[in-house]
Amino acid sequence: MENEAIVSVLIKRLKDRDQVQEQYSELFNEISTNERDVHTTDTSTTDQILDTLKKENSFKDQNIEHLKERIDIMNKNIEKLNDELISTNIENNILQDKFESLNEEYNKLVQRWLQKVQKEADVMNANVENINSLK
Repeated sequence: MENEAIVSVLIKRLKDRDQVQEQYSELFNEISTNERDVHTTDTSTTDQILDTLKKENSFKDQNIEHLKERIDIMNKNIEKLNDELISTNIENNILQDKFESLNEEYNKLVQRWLQKVQKEADVMNANVENINSLK
């Protein structure tokens, strides 16, 4: 009798163990299925995010290239403006020298003219004095 009691307890415990193992097995199968679904969803979302980031990166690269081209054009324009500024400064210096030369020549001409007019006035005054002294 004692053996029968032990055997029935063992059988009951084995059945309980089998039931618990079956429940664990179902639970792990369910978790495994959920993990696959989550992994698939994560992969899909990750792929979408990756595609979006690749597109954004491509757009940014195009934008960078466009900005580099604009910078190159602006640098060329700056060079042209600097060249024009230099040539304008050279032209201004030449014209300034010419102006000073012409101004100096003008002043000399005015002085010569004033001296000539002064001589003519002196001659006229001398003639007037001679005429007055003869009277």
